[in-house]
Amino acid sequence: MARSVGFEGIGAGALVYFKSALTRGTDENKLVKVSADETVALCADGEDVYGIVRVIDAKDKLAGVQINGIVADYPALHATIPPLGFAHVIAKTASQVQLKAATAGWKVRRVIKSDDTNHLCTFEL
Repeated sequence: MARSVGFEGIGAGALVYFKSALTRGTDENKLVKVSADETVALCADGEDVYGIVRVIDAKDKLAGVQINGIVADYPALHATIPPLGFAHVIAKTASQVQLKAATAGWKVRRVIKSDDTNHLCTFEL
């Protein structure tokens, strides 16, 4: 049996639940920031990424957010993927990241795959 490289779920742990005004069926897998005490909102252009919404409860709108681990093949802005290694993961839209070279003042994250042809990257939260 042939094996292949895979990063899904590595270090992700349990989801962390926050209050939100997000929409179930629309806002899953989008980038979020902490917007108030115990509350997340979608990221806007240029904002630091706190996590990715994985599930939204239909009853109370609690958002289950992945705040750790590997995020595999996430959409990335074309021509912004730096060399593999360390970079800033910044929201371009709520569903697309922009990667910038590591500089002081921003959280640095590991980039372990960059595919500028298909506009995808794999990074660690």
